[in-house]
Parts: sequence; C-alpha cells; structure tokens
Amino acid sequence: KAAELTMPNSPHVRSVTLDEGTGKFRVVIAQGPLDGKSIYFAPRIENETINWQCRSDDVPQLYLPHSCRDAPAKP
Repeated sequence: KAAELTMPNSPHVRSVTLDEGTGKFRVVIAQGPLDGKSIYFAPRIENETINWQCRSDDVPQLYLPHSCRDAPAKP
C-alpha cells in the first residue's frame, strides 16, 4: 500500500511516495537538471537503531549524497 505525499513548501521536492507497509519511500526532485528524477530510501533496523539505505536509478552519482553512491539495487 502506498501513500502519496506532497511537499509544497520545498522548491526542491516534487513529491514523496511512502510505502506504508515497508516504510520505504521515494523522493522526486523538482528542480534543475534533476527535475523528475528520484532517490529511494529504505529503513533497516540494526541494534534497535534505524539506518537508512538510499540509491537512485536515474540521478548521476555526482549529485547523490555520499552515503547513496554506488548503493546496491533499489530497496
């Protein structure tokens, strides 16, 4: 099940889609050469701490946060 969320207060984010069942979400970028491209985030619980895995199929590595670069397949 997915929920559609929008963030009208940010000129950089077009939308956020959350999968309520898994906690995974997709952020669609709204500006510049990355307009319409997405970054995916997935929660991973380790030792009672939530760590986030991220990656993108269409944002060049150069523009991704260091923690998202060369990440494994889409969560």
